Amino acid sequence: MALLLLAALVLPTLADNEEASEPALETDASAQADTEPASDGETTIGATAEKAAFSGDVDIASISLMQAVSYKEFLASKGASTEAQAMQKGASKDVTIPLTSVSGTAKTADGDVIVSEETYANIALSDIPGGLYQIRIEYDVDADRTRDIECAVLLDGEVPFKEARDLTLPRLWDNEGEIEQDKNGNDIKPAQVSLTFDQRGWLKQDLRDAAGYYSEPLLFDLSGVSTLTFVSLRENVKIHSITLVAPKPLMTYAEYAAQYKDTKLASASLPNIEGEDCAYKNDATLTPQEDRISPMTTPRDGSKIRLNFIGGRNWSNAGQEIFWKFTPTETGLYEIRFRSRQYHSNDIYSARALKINGEIPFAEASDIHFTYTSSWIIYTVKAGEENCRFYFEAGQEYTLSMVVTLGDIGPILERLEDSVGELNSIYRELIMVMSSTPDTDRDYKLEKTIPDVIENMKTQSDLLYAIADDIEKASGSSGSSLSSIRKTALQLTDFYKEPDTIPGQLKYYKDNIASLSEVMTAAQSRPLDIDYVSIASPEEATPRADSNIFENLWYQAQLFVASFVEDYNSLAGSGDGSSVQLTVWTTMGRDQASIINELIRSRYTPISAETYGQTVGVELQVVNVEALMPSVAAGNGPDVLMNATAKMPVEYALRGASANLRELVPEAELNEVLSRFNDAEEAIVPFTYNNGSGDGLYGLPDQFFYAVMFYRIDVLDQLGIKAPTLEDPWTWDDLIHILPTLQSNNMSVLMETGDKTGADVEQYGINTYALFLYQNGGEFYTKDRTASALSSEPAVQAFEHWTNLYTSYGLPTNFDMLSRFRTGESPILISDFPFYNNLSVSAPELKGLWSMALVPGTVREDGTVDRTTKGGGTAVILMDAAEDKLAGWDFMKWWTSTETQSTYAQNLESLLGTAARFATANKEAFNSLAWSKNELELLNTESTLARTIPEVPGSYYTPRHINNAFRTVCIKEQKSDPREALLKYAQIITDEIYDKRSEFGLPTE
Repeated sequence: MALLLLAALVLPTLADNEEASEPALETDASAQADTEPASDGETTIGATAEKAAFSGDVDIASISLMQAVSYKEFLASKGASTEAQAMQKGASKDVTIPLTSVSGTAKTADGDVIVSEETYANIALSDIPGGLYQIRIEYDVDADRTRDIECAVLLDGEVPFKEARDLTLPRLWDNEGEIEQDKNGNDIKPAQVSLTFDQRGWLKQDLRDAAGYYSEPLLFDLSGVSTLTFVSLRENVKIHSITLVAPKPLMTYAEYAAQYKDTKLASASLPNIEGEDCAYKNDATLTPQEDRISPMTTPRDGSKIRLNFIGGRNWSNAGQEIFWKFTPTETGLYEIRFRSRQYHSNDIYSARALKINGEIPFAEASDIHFTYTSSWIIYTVKAGEENCRFYFEAGQEYTLSMVVTLGDIGPILERLEDSVGELNSIYRELIMVMSSTPDTDRDYKLEKTIPDVIENMKTQSDLLYAIADDIEKASGSSGSSLSSIRKTALQLTDFYKEPDTIPGQLKYYKDNIASLSEVMTAAQSRPLDIDYVSIASPEEATPRADSNIFENLWYQAQLFVASFVEDYNSLAGSGDGSSVQLTVWTTMGRDQASIINELIRSRYTPISAETYGQTVGVELQVVNVEALMPSVAAGNGPDVLMNATAKMPVEYALRGASANLRELVPEAELNEVLSRFNDAEEAIVPFTYNNGSGDGLYGLPDQFFYAVMFYRIDVLDQLGIKAPTLEDPWTWDDLIHILPTLQSNNMSVLMETGDKTGADVEQYGINTYALFLYQNGGEFYTKDRTASALSSEPAVQAFEHWTNLYTSYGLPTNFDMLSRFRTGESPILISDFPFYNNLSVSAPELKGLWSMALVPGTVREDGTVDRTTKGGGTAVILMDAAEDKLAGWDFMKWWTSTETQSTYAQNLESLLGTAARFATANKEAFNSLAWSKNELELLNTESTLARTIPEVPGSYYTPRHINNAFRTVCIKEQKSDPREALLKYAQIITDEIYDKRSEFGLPTE
């Protein structure tokens, strides 16, 4: 404690107490003119309108921190408690904004505005009639990119409400060709491609709340506004037009039906539209899915995998939309039926809005409820208890779409999100007083120290009880999610009544917040399965939705027999009629393997004759990682192994099981392939091994990742700590300087430690220690790699520096990294950059509130800063038992090529979302992924600073005993001296290396 107080007094801080100033805007009042619209229809502002003066730049980096009210508060300021009330206060006429007076960092071309990533367009407004407007954007996107456009809208330089800084313009996607089969006759999931302008024309989108809490497009008050600023936060967009839309309430179904009361009913239904045969969708993860449960799902096959429906958990986020096209042969009234299944959640219904040609036809179609069912049903669109009938004309092509909404649950979930935010704030206030591990025997007198926080507990308890009641009323069910909400509400009530119980219950309070976050995330997810869409004659009876008991028994018998004869782990990409046949194994999941399989079948096999001189067929198999070594030892291994861990190339080389690429491939050809990878010399270090006759290379890099620093923008800003930048990154001294500020608020910094158990996590300690070791000029092994180098002075000093952060500065040693970062308890952490994927998916509420930076560097004696970071990855290996090694090498060249890696990575992310972003080792392919401009610049800089850890015989002892040394210094009651601990275990590592080298007949000196 004394050391911390001394540090707080002596060490300088990075805190920057100057408040960030928001960009200033000056407007020319003379540019505003009160003019009446020319007509009752859409009004176009005169092209001669003067451009409003704008004297300040937009600081894009500060947008996420700009103070703004919520949309709910914005509506309340307009005297409206609901969207419907606000729409009544809307403008009366549409207005098209001319894109003639545009300034900022965006560009103009042929009347369009090109807003590149992290640029902005200031669009002058004049002659705008007062009122509330929706904003419709007509735009185009780069078809060769994959991410939606993330953008923000400012009015006169300010964020009108928080939701306006998190807007999305989606792109449209389609299957790349028809669904095809592999050699075994199983369907292969098609890759997804972004539709080009020639395929779909200009895209249109009304700006909406990204979270989906509001069913209508957002309303903007443009009264007196002279400048609308459009900011692209991610991706490039070409804006063709911006229309201010006067909000109009939807007619009721009764009013819709009255228009067609004299129209006849259609006499025949149209052929069913298979759900998976949709025209397009606005999310690449909406791919065809496989149902082998019901024999009524079409198409079906008792023994083969058939992609026969669409939706599932991929179709669950607000705003995701699927489109189908059809052309009636008869003019009349039709019913719309769906063979659907919602068996994903029994707590809350799944809601969808139905559109015809992009418009919701009547109010009841904006909120269709699909309640929980254990099997498939035929759902007919209804208004109350009445089946809705839709008017369609013969010969006209229609587009029917279904978009995910939250329905009337949305506003309730917004209240829950606000409450969870307050509960996290309460938690941070509590740990500032008590720490995260308070003394349960101490009376902190919280009711006097933080009385406002205690009062807020009662407020939040009442709110949570009301939220639970409203969800139960809206959903008609009471599930486990409601019990979690009420449990937290009860705990808050107890805290309010007896504050002295809080220290003993703080951990459970934190767990309850995490549970509420999970409830909120689950409640926002509204999955639904669609087998087919039927444009049906009302005179035709509703067909049976599912099989009877006899049909089901027969179908199950077919599946049972097929399980003995079908090999579902073998995707068998190609091979019929091939000159050479390769067996390739991968430890990746089936979805990943399916994409690889399709690439092999459609791209590799056709070009193999050109690249290798013979047609190469490939049988791809998905295997369990535990089966690899026994299979290879028994002579039943593959020709090529993909996704091998960093240890495997050398482990197999020791046993003569992997091929030496340096002996097989000409040097020039090998160097050309190695040039594909970031810092190739460093990337291949773990795959290099000296068997006594020189260094051999036993694998090619597949994935490559390295450590970066993640930080919470909002928390650092709140604490007055200046965030690191690429131009001004931190050193370890800087990090130590801000620790008193963090720790005075009972916050911390996280780095993976050696306080872990189990083989799957033993790498954590060595990964962090490597930062300090390499930055201090140390090495893990001697130059000839025959002994550990951890007894060297640089290694000992690095170990002392690392452990000192825990013994002297009190950094936590065991933790849930995501949870602590999410609550803000640990606003700074160091981890491999794929943690980005985890954050993006698991903590969507933090969007825009966190960023990445270079890992802290070590200041050397000469004043230079060493910023080396630890790198690592996976490999693709050519097995020595392969009959045709050159064919295997040709496949490895193809797999690691820029085109293949880029296509695979983009298809994988299209299929599974950001959570599956592939850390490809190919530097050009990595740059083609959907990183933002700043993210890519940061990651590319960090990648050049990455160093990997060599693998040697017996090197498995290194991470194990680094962890042991860490524990003896930082964890055990009788703590050891860092120097003594490391020297002890360094000798144990050296002894094991000696034994292993002796076992395999390698030189020991």
